[in-house]
Amino acid sequence: MQVQTFFSGEECLQNMQMRPDLVVMDHLFPEREGHLSGMETLKRIKKIDKNITVIVLSCQQDKNLISEFLRNGASRYITKDNFFIDELMDAIESVV
Repeated sequence: MQVQTFFSGEECLQNMQMRPDLVVMDHLFPEREGHLSGMETLKRIKKIDKNITVIVLSCQQDKNLISEFLRNGASRYITKDNFFIDELMDAIESVV
């Protein structure tokens, strides 16, 4: 398995030709004018390939936010807490 790191939604989308099986992304990208939100990045990833598994990480436990990400195609929404690494590893292993 090959791992690539991108620091913005735009950078991720520009590299979708790599045809990933899995995208793990934070729901917040650095806020700069003209940059995509995590939600918009997710929507655009799904427009490119609806079959890509997307796991969203966040410190936010807002049920409405979680529901919105899941409705828009996120496979999993994992809250960053003391045990999130175990949950993330389980989610990744289920894909690969």
